[in-house]
Amino acid sequence: MSIYSKILVVADINHDEQPALARAVQLAAKSQSPSHITFFMSIYDFSYDMTSMLSIDERDAMRRGVIQQREQWMRSVAEPYIDSSIQFDVKVVWHNRPYEAIIAEVFSGQHDILIKGTHKHDVLESVIFTPTDWHLLRKCPTPVLLVKHSHWPENANIIASVHVGSEVDTHIQLNDIMVEQLLNLTQRLGASPYLVNAYPVTPANITIELPEFDPTTYTDAVRGHHLTSMKALRQKHGLDESQNA
Repeated sequence: MSIYSKILVVADINHDEQPALARAVQLAAKSQSPSHITFFMSIYDFSYDMTSMLSIDERDAMRRGVIQQREQWMRSVAEPYIDSSIQFDVKVVWHNRPYEAIIAEVFSGQHDILIKGTHKHDVLESVIFTPTDWHLLRKCPTPVLLVKHSHWPENANIIASVHVGSEVDTHIQLNDIMVEQLLNLTQRLGASPYLVNAYPVTPANITIELPEFDPTTYTDAVRGHHLTSMKALRQKHGLDESQNA
């Protein structure tokens, strides 16, 4: 069974184009088992809760009306992406913290992956992660795929960043999970997998405080340890030497 059989896609409220939904459909199309996509949005307007002239029932009715309008819009913008081969539904919730609403849906819906769009800044011309993005990257219990308005290239390269210098069991297990996710994505997308690892440079203050300290020997030892550990991880998962850095 595919590890991405249940996909949660966060809608972009500011655009009709939905690159995150396009990526979800691409993943679903390459799945060997039926996939289910949930198109999700969290909305909130403080003014609806502060309208003292309205009763609680009236405010609830207004919120339901806003939610229904968003659901209709989401179904409309999703229509070009979805076909009958994909199980698809739309969900809108009223919540004042989007990342909490998204993570709650990940848990309740038992989703396998979360896909969300990012945007370029007009001045910096680079991808800018929002506070919601950072919260999701830190706290979401499933893999998070952040995408932008461009197509995945054919025969692409996908890099997984691993931490091979650690001897902590949790980090070692996370490395294996990262490589397994990498291999699943590359096989599904026809891409090439690569591993990357970084090791720390020699702290400058050591050479000042310890004149007899040899930074070259220390750096070579650290590099050698990381190379050996990377080789072990690479061989464990059947990757050749050209696929690590």
